[in-house]
Amino acid sequence: MPTYTTITGEVLEFATPTPEVQDFLARVAEAANDPGVSVSELVGLIYSEENPLLVTGIIPGHGFVTREVHANPVYHVLVDQLSLKRVQLGMLDVEVAHADYTLSVMEAAAELGISTSAVRQAIHAHRLSAVKKGKKWWVHPDSVASYQVSARGPLPEIKEITRGPVGEPLEVVRGSAEGVGLKLWHDGHAEPRNSRGGAHQERVTGWHRAVVLTYVKGRSSARYFDLQPGDEENEVVIGPLEVRGRFRVVQKLNNARKARAAFERYGKSLRGLGTADHGKMTPGPGPEVL
Repeated sequence: MPTYTTITGEVLEFATPTPEVQDFLARVAEAANDPGVSVSELVGLIYSEENPLLVTGIIPGHGFVTREVHANPVYHVLVDQLSLKRVQLGMLDVEVAHADYTLSVMEAAAELGISTSAVRQAIHAHRLSAVKKGKKWWVHPDSVASYQVSARGPLPEIKEITRGPVGEPLEVVRGSAEGVGLKLWHDGHAEPRNSRGGAHQERVTGWHRAVVLTYVKGRSSARYFDLQPGDEENEVVIGPLEVRGRFRVVQKLNNARKARAAFERYGKSLRGLGTADHGKMTPGPGPEVL
């Protein structure tokens, strides 16, 4: 089975192309190696109706990439010729370009809230931009930031946490400020300190469990933190907003959809017990939602 290694280090495997496709591959390779052929001219050739891989007949002279075409490894062989052309003409420094790919597969999975195998599948399907250095894949942060995780499938089970000892006080600055936000549900009591614009400072006492949601305004981003009392000083910080104290994070979700769902789920569980008043601070022995 023929193979081809791209400029990003990916090894493409594909069935032996038809004679027509082989001839077109040879034409593109020849053009890519010819310094007299510009990038725009090579683009015009690859996406012309002469490309037997593309769908034609929609606009005269042009071919179109369908989902099936995009899934064909031979198409990505052709696309790679554009990168080689840019290198040839001094328009692309591979070493400099690859330096921007800084997230490991594990880190990308944590950012997206999906498994490492799902990240690798997205890389091989060319839905995440990545390069292979040695034996490891590295993902571009911008590609992770713009990646849309499929909404299919059940939400993860939120860990059941037994009611443990009362935690030491938490110092909290919640609300919104400087384009970011922090929300908090807990089963303790809140002692207000002061307000700073859209942010509110307070101390939480008598708590056993707290969950935190952080987010950036105007972006589909949110992170969920499930807290239990702990021995070490810890913090959850986003901009000027924070939760500080002795606690440990027993669960963290980086996928925005799952993070918000988990946060609301815990809030509903408190409301279901009649012990929470969302968005309102109510002094007294019952849990509060901030």
